[in-house]
Amino acid sequence: DRPRVWWPAGMGAQELYELDLSVAVPGAGLCDRSRHGFGVRSVRAPLNKDGARQYFVNGRPLLIRGAGWSPDELLRWDAAYAEDRLAYARDLGLNTLRLEGHLEHDEFFDLADRYGILTLPGWQCCTKWEGEVNGTEAGESWTAADHLVAQASMAAEAARLRDHPSVISFLIGSDFAPDAEIEKGYVDALKAADWPTPVVPAASAKSAPLTGASGMRMPGPYEWVPPGYWYDKREGGATGFNSETSAGPDIPTLDTLRRMMSPAELTSLWKDPAAPQYHRSPSRTYATLKVYDDALSGRYGAPGSLEDYVAKAQLAQYENVRAQFEAYARNATDASKPSTGVVYWMFNSGWTSLHWQLVDRYLDQNGAYFGAKKANEPLHVQYAYDDRTVAVVNRRSAPVSGLTARVSLFNTDGTRKYDRTVTGLAVGGDGAKATV
Repeated sequence: DRPRVWWPAGMGAQELYELDLSVAVPGAGLCDRSRHGFGVRSVRAPLNKDGARQYFVNGRPLLIRGAGWSPDELLRWDAAYAEDRLAYARDLGLNTLRLEGHLEHDEFFDLADRYGILTLPGWQCCTKWEGEVNGTEAGESWTAADHLVAQASMAAEAARLRDHPSVISFLIGSDFAPDAEIEKGYVDALKAADWPTPVVPAASAKSAPLTGASGMRMPGPYEWVPPGYWYDKREGGATGFNSETSAGPDIPTLDTLRRMMSPAELTSLWKDPAAPQYHRSPSRTYATLKVYDDALSGRYGAPGSLEDYVAKAQLAQYENVRAQFEAYARNATDASKPSTGVVYWMFNSGWTSLHWQLVDRYLDQNGAYFGAKKANEPLHVQYAYDDRTVAVVNRRSAPVSGLTARVSLFNTDGTRKYDRTVTGLAVGGDGAKATV
């Protein structure tokens, strides 16, 4: 009657139990046996007064600091591949991975349970899953048989995922919420499976008749924006629950680039911002790196070589991703329109890529990785681009006091422009902040 509860990484231990069932027949002995792992925890995700979804685990609120999971491009399952990436997620200070459509093997969720990484599985956008409701986007309309397949799929996923403590919701829509008929099929299947966690109608700011408002939004930007963008409580900035967002390109390290691109492609990469990039996207919207490259030159100077371009790209990505996570952390305890969650788009790449990745195909870490890792430290000092304040954010459960913070500002030539030390700082726990 006093179970050891399971906690997400950074909030406590990942306590897991195993149920061992066996069936024996007199005179015949053991004839069947099954082992089933599970964890004990509670999850709530009500909408706050501003309409944003706020998650609580075991009664404690938490800011979702997540990223979008990408399976292998050819959907090949490799347990070591998955475990390596989950270890990286934990190293980054992330607490959540969102899985859109490709929901991975059972072993993936076993690993997430062990590593304390929360998961937000759900159906895929831009495909037949949303073909009935997605307007002008891609996706086929449904037949009567498709409704039955969808309900059976929901029942199967619910049965295999419901006992994993790492699973904290199911998103029955992505860019669009299901219509009343489709939603009822999903909800009925989830109820029949005794689904224990919140059901979210969409990853976007949509609603459905039974499950109500999503409490999430996905306004982007998906393309480069300045670091100060993230602090404003509008568009993709740090307010509410942003279910997928990033500043677009994430140029890999030089080692990775040389493994994935030809010499001619590498020359085009740094010399021709308007050139379509095969390793970015077939979409006309994201085909080139012109917006990113123009910003790179404007902030850090025009690149003089491939090596110079890649070095400046790492700096830009570090700066931008760090600001993104820091802004959501700073605003999480605001009285008005607080931030409740952010999912970086994406966490990893299923194939070689020039954008949307904290970890590249070869598990090399670019500037974006280290920007996220720094911002998500358990006890972190950060600078705000909008009001130029410095704050200490404490993600640990217990308050801390007697802290010393030192802030140094350097010119680009390495000389120190400003230096100040403040002592006697104190800050509460569970994401509290104190301004220096």
